[in-house]
Amino acid sequence: MGKISLAAAVLVSAVLAEQDAVLDESRELQAITKPFPYPWWKWRQSYCKMQWNPMYPTTHPWGLFWLREYGAPSPLYIWGNMYQLPTINSKHGFTINTKAFDQKDCRSTEPHWNPFWQAHGYMNTMPSHAGDLDPVISNASSSASYSVAAWQPTLYGSYTVNGRSMCLYEKFGPYESMFGRQIACCDIRPYWVLYPYPYYPYDRQL
Repeated sequence: MGKISLAAAVLVSAVLAEQDAVLDESRELQAITKPFPYPWWKWRQSYCKMQWNPMYPTTHPWGLFWLREYGAPSPLYIWGNMYQLPTINSKHGFTINTKAFDQKDCRSTEPHWNPFWQAHGYMNTMPSHAGDLDPVISNASSSASYSVAAWQPTLYGSYTVNGRSMCLYEKFGPYESMFGRQIACCDIRPYWVLYPYPYYPYDRQL
């Protein structure tokens, strides 16, 4: 058992040293210029731990979302779950927003992330905001599973969404004015993992 523990410790130390070197070379998560495939610890990955809006608590919705990108340009995979949503069998507007959450009111995350000055629309269509995402759809248990591949937002370069936020709204419609109040939000934070699938994130905040 002692030998296994020592081998595991050596492996973890080596991986963390490599991660630190990558972060030192790319402290602001700039684009990697090497062609794919990358070693798995150089994938761009982020998470967003959703919490209810203190100024509009409703049913105290909460959840967790993962974001992963395998190189630029490529789609940004976003998946996760929400719980304790205020309505059943309904759609909720879901967006990437420009500002970080001030921990007081999810309205602080507005406006929607729109670096290319496009009209609001649906995800993966034009025109649309880079932060326009497919809605979160609650089920009969007031929870929701979510999985999309979005082509406009990215974790790379000067247009990275790291440090920005994700926001969930009361309702969903073709116009922003139909979304209603913000019911939950979170900050998008980068991380590196010790395993190829992020069950156990090793959080490397910058």
